[in-house]
Amino acid sequence: MYGDSKDLLPTTIDYAAGSGHFLTESMEEIQNYINLVDTSIQRPNVKKEFDKWKSIAFDWAYDYMY
Repeated sequence: MYGDSKDLLPTTIDYAAGSGHFLTESMEEIQNYINLVDTSIQRPNVKKEFDKWKSIAFDWAYDYMY
């Protein structure tokens, strides 16, 4: 479905994992972009998700980072 909260951010996978540096750096970059999103121009369901992710940093990672 278009606009589904699962489609709002890129899914990131690190097959090699190692120390997790790739994942932690990816999380920092994605959070920086989240913080720049102007939620005042978003649909209500999108605004809700981004406002939550802005107030609780990295809360989105559980669903998007593997």
